[in-house]
Amino acid sequence: MTHRNGHSYVLESIQKESDLKLILYSDGKLEIDSPSKLLNPKAMQVVNVSEASSVVYSGGRYKNRVAYKLFTLISVIASIMTLIAIPLFVDMALNNYSPFPEEYLIFLGPIIWITFDVSRGRMSSPEKIQFNFSDGSSKEIHGDLPDSNLHNFSAVMIFFGVFVGIIIALEWAMIHAPLVGDIFGWACLGIIGLYAVFWLVNLFTSQTELAGIDSADIPNGVTHMYFASLSLRNSTPSLQLESDMTAKELESIRERLLRHEAIISSIVSTSDIFQAPSPSLGVLAIRVSTETLMRHACDNVGITWKPNARPTLESYVQRYGSTKQLDSRVRSYLDNIRAMGNRAAHDFNLDWDEFKITLNQFCEIVSWYSDSFDSNDESE
Repeated sequence: MTHRNGHSYVLESIQKESDLKLILYSDGKLEIDSPSKLLNPKAMQVVNVSEASSVVYSGGRYKNRVAYKLFTLISVIASIMTLIAIPLFVDMALNNYSPFPEEYLIFLGPIIWITFDVSRGRMSSPEKIQFNFSDGSSKEIHGDLPDSNLHNFSAVMIFFGVFVGIIIALEWAMIHAPLVGDIFGWACLGIIGLYAVFWLVNLFTSQTELAGIDSADIPNGVTHMYFASLSLRNSTPSLQLESDMTAKELESIRERLLRHEAIISSIVSTSDIFQAPSPSLGVLAIRVSTETLMRHACDNVGITWKPNARPTLESYVQRYGSTKQLDSRVRSYLDNIRAMGNRAAHDFNLDWDEFKITLNQFCEIVSWYSDSFDSNDESE
């Protein structure tokens, strides 16, 4: 993945240190290829994730969602306006064209885009992974800001507009000043050719396979790095779980679920829950199991679905509640598992206490299902 030092194309173009490419190796070492202030002065290693006491992910956050999204949209529109107005800019600069008063509004396009590009990092915070260590130290790896795809699109519009402007200026120079135009043209051609050579060299010399897997098939980004870090941090994740939840608590919950072994074995493998490498992944397993359980409940009371329907936990609960009375306590547990599952899927920021609460509520739902339906009626 890429560690983002900044989130402004304008500011990054004048900074000495660009974004950093990070590589996570199978031995747990997270490294980069060039020195950086992210590292110790004489080190090339960012962290060893296997030594981290915990790995925490948090998604990008808005400081003011409405304002940020509004400015993002305005920035995209401004970039398109700038692209359309490039010929007018060039005409004004090279042909002494005097625009109409209303045409001066085109200058707002680049001003708006640059203003948002520079300030968006103060209007939101990026997604990040935080590696915490037992000595109290921590290291953060930053990803993108919210809605980065839209801003990247607007940046492409701006850069393409600049490229078109250069082509028009080059054509003008070749007509009005052949010598200057030739020098400028060959300089531009040389720069483009140099970039092309570097790109081809990197393409054919870089490692294209990792353990027999085409590197192009491996997803990039913060979330992938987070899950990869979790898998490397502890080869026996159940031990981490037991260190946060006492063995007595864990055994008690196991025993409650084993009382309904016939039900549990038909919907979930308990190892998916109890050996999850993080509380978020454990809650995701609980949510999937709860959804399967409610699908069985709907089947047992005769609820049918359209062949192409893809019901969710929420729709299972609603349809069941409209057909048969659902205890308010059980419904609240179902709603909480759905909400916690959403957090686990999007933010990955649950802790072990929240996992324990969700697991206990799942046990209550399994007990309710067992009391409500004869095990002979259960269906796959």
